[in-house]
Amino acid sequence: MSTPNVRRRIGPRGSVENGQDTVSAAPPAGRRLSRFSPQARIGVRPYHLLIWSFIIPIDIYLGDLRLSPYRIVLLLFMGPAIAKFKGNPNIKIHWADIAMMSFAVTGALSFLVNGDGVAAAGMMAVEAFGPFVIARAYITNADEFSSMARTVFHVTLFLIPFAAYESFTRDPILLTFLQKFFPNVQENVEHELRMGLDRAQVVFDHPILYGLFGSIGFSLVYFAVCYQANMATKIFKSALVCLATFFSLSSGAILSLVLQIIFIAWDFFLRRVPNKWNKLLLAFLCAYAFVAAFSNRTPIAVFISYFTFNAGNSYTRVLQFEYGILSVKKNPFFGFGYRGDWERLWWMPSSVDNFWLALAMRHGIPTSVSIILAVILVLFHVGKADVRDPRVRSYRLAAQLSLAGVSVAATTVHLWDAAYCMFMLLTGTGLWIADQAWVAKMRPAKHEAGEKDENKLTRRVRPIR
Repeated sequence: MSTPNVRRRIGPRGSVENGQDTVSAAPPAGRRLSRFSPQARIGVRPYHLLIWSFIIPIDIYLGDLRLSPYRIVLLLFMGPAIAKFKGNPNIKIHWADIAMMSFAVTGALSFLVNGDGVAAAGMMAVEAFGPFVIARAYITNADEFSSMARTVFHVTLFLIPFAAYESFTRDPILLTFLQKFFPNVQENVEHELRMGLDRAQVVFDHPILYGLFGSIGFSLVYFAVCYQANMATKIFKSALVCLATFFSLSSGAILSLVLQIIFIAWDFFLRRVPNKWNKLLLAFLCAYAFVAAFSNRTPIAVFISYFTFNAGNSYTRVLQFEYGILSVKKNPFFGFGYRGDWERLWWMPSSVDNFWLALAMRHGIPTSVSIILAVILVLFHVGKADVRDPRVRSYRLAAQLSLAGVSVAATTVHLWDAAYCMFMLLTGTGLWIADQAWVAKMRPAKHEAGEKDENKLTRRVRPIR
């Protein structure tokens, strides 16, 4: 896709000024940022409001349309974010952006085809593309990314005491308190005890969603919030994120956490090994091929069966996968829609503990492929960017490892409502790194082109005699 020419200068915080093209650099390594330094001075951004709105479990109804706080934030800021995204000459439209647009369009179209109504289709598009484009439009440099990561950490810290209280007492204290004053508050769902503790739901629709929300912050804290901090501080703050995730007692959330820990250990111990991430990907592909060759089950079924707390859940999830694939084959293009259902054994629940499969079942293969392709392309665009600043390198790991961990864990859980929108936001938070690398690459190319034009003009002009 053609990209706009860079015609203006990026200021010290990503602002656009007149003059020659330059790329803002992050602070030198070893220099600690002051809370009051110009580079750390970030005002209230739409992504701040969006992240905090995720933990407000109060709904407002306009007829059949449910307006939760995060939906209100998306409706208010999605339009300005799209305008800012399109109007900023220093933001490149990547293939990942196109894949996300395809995800939103095909998802909304599936609802229209299945007769679910314009309101459902419109909200599908808003929740799918809104968080992503807000991240793309407003997280455009290292300072903005750091501010986003700190916000996720602060929200996680805020919820820990309530999660601990709920786990030990089985009383969702925040929901109980809000239900005394507001009519439409998230209900406390029924779930079993695990390890003698209640699975903390806190303010989300389900303990799984609270756990996944908490796990997202692990790599963000380790690489971004604690950048330049000593190892003791990194371990302490990261442990707080682990504690928050633990109270959900969700295998999918804990899997996301474990994967990020493995990724961080891989990066630490192989930090001097070139192409270490390509080697990890190759090892994963070899393991996948080995299971496919020597197991009587599919690799995904094997993976699902081992990452659950008990054998009953494992068996149910394998059956969900098998019957879900049959549902996709019956409705390959547009799925069964919002109000549709899928064929299964009589005792199986209607929910599907596989985010990627559930999207294909509800919206069709094009929608599911679009979001999977978007995540892969985000990892590719950001991963191949030429980054030399140590701060930006650290932030790249934060964005990449968090997204990778949650994406793999999503094969064992479903995402919806606030946690779903948080995942969409996370998908767009790291692409500014690819944008800055593109701007830096365009700058010398434009300079060389200008010199060539000047030389041509000099040769053509003859001296007057």
